[in-house]
Formats: sequence, C-alpha cells, structure tokens
Amino acid sequence: MKNFVATTMLSGVLLAAGAATVLVACGGGGDDGLGVVGVAATGAAMASASVSARCASGTATNTATTSFDGSFVIKVPQGSLPCLIEVSDGTRKLHSIATSNSPINVTPLTEQVVGQISPDTAAYFASFDSAAAAALTGSRISTAQTAVFAALTASGNTAPASVTDLLTSALVAKTAAQAGNDHDKLLEKVAASSVTVKLIAMNDFHGNIELPAAGNGGQVILPNPSVPGGTTATVGGAAYLATVVKNLKA
Repeated sequence: MKNFVATTMLSGVLLAAGAATVLVACGGGGDDGLGVVGVAATGAAMASASVSARCASGTATNTATTSFDGSFVIKVPQGSLPCLIEVSDGTRKLHSIATSNSPINVTPLTEQVVGQISPDTAAYFASFDSAAAAALTGSRISTAQTAVFAALTASGNTAPASVTDLLTSALVAKTAAQAGNDHDKLLEKVAASSVTVKLIAMNDFHGNIELPAAGNGGQVILPNPSVPGGTTATVGGAAYLATVVKNLKA
C-alpha cells in the first residue's frame, strides 16, 4: 500500500517557526510524490478553499483543501518543480509558484507576481507545461517580484523588513483564534487601500453618449497584475443609471 505522509501544519504559527517538513516523500515505488506545503490568505485565512497544482508535466495533480488557518499540503510528482499553485474559495482564484522546498504563500501579492509573468494568470495556470516550466527561471521570478515590491512602495504600502520574498517569507494568516503576522498585516493594508473614484459620462446600452452633470466625471485606477500601479479605466456614475432608465422608457 502506498502511503502519503506529510505534516499539514494546521497552525500558521508552526509555519512561521519552520517547525514542519515542507516537501515530504511519498512512499510506495513508482507513484512517489512530494507534498508541497503552504498558506493561502488575503489578510484573513482562506479556509476550506480548493487547492490545485500544475507542474512541468503539464497535467493537473491531486487537489487539496485548505485548513481553517489557510494552510495546505498538496501532492505533486517527484522532480516536477517548478509548479504553479491555484487556490480557489469560490469567489476568487489566487496563484503562486513553488520552486523549492520552502513553504509557499498564495495571496493577492503572489497573484501579482504571477501576473507580471503572464497577465492572464488563470489561463497561464491552465496551460502550464514543460515549456512554460523551463521558461520560469529564477531571474524571471525575481524581476516579477521586484516590480511588485516597487508598486507596493509607490502606493504607500512598503513591505515590512520581514517580508523579503512574497512567495516564501513566513505568513501567519489571521483567524478567529490567532492574529496575523507582519506579512498578513501587509495583505490587510493593501486590501484596505482606498481607491479614488471620479464619476464620468458613460456609453449607454444603445451606443449613445449622454454627458453628465457638472462634476460627474473622472477615472479610477484598477489593480492589474501586468501593470505596476494599476490601470486607469473610465467608469460610469450617476449619469449612467439616468441614461439607462431614459432609454428603457423610450
């Protein structure tokens, strides 16, 4: 009988302390594998979320489920690193990269790192194969991280000294039973960053433009993994609803 043995690290505190085995051999011969351990969080832990991995073989591996503190362990084939990891809680999908025997994080910031490598992170994950794995060099990952760190600093969210690697720096996710560490607090700070919205004119359903009242105009900066600092986009305001209602009555 083949046995898959891994320390799941139900407590993020154990992860921070490094008191767990990260990549654990799975016994039993030809179907040997490794257990990739990590934590998924957005500030709060991503509990009961689905975890998937795709590695150099190009095929999906077994799936796993995160614990109450966002920790997980997922089996991948021996010798298959680097792997992409995807965590989905039904509302969002976040991605990260496993390249070594270090615990990995899956967060909105690792999503930004992956987005620097391929803007469509979901499609990149779905098509990840040996060619993509070969192109995923340490230098490329480092360049992506540098861009994300620069964007954080530019937005007033400079990473704390303890966070030197968004993929692997120790992360303790906040739960009802424990406070998050500095890495987790950075995630909360980024999530709470205000976005200034100025309302503008909006194209209605019929292709007509109706100008808004004075002061109802502007733009919003939206998060974009491929553009540090975000993408400037036009958004509708009060005039949009008025235009739609008018045309529905026509």
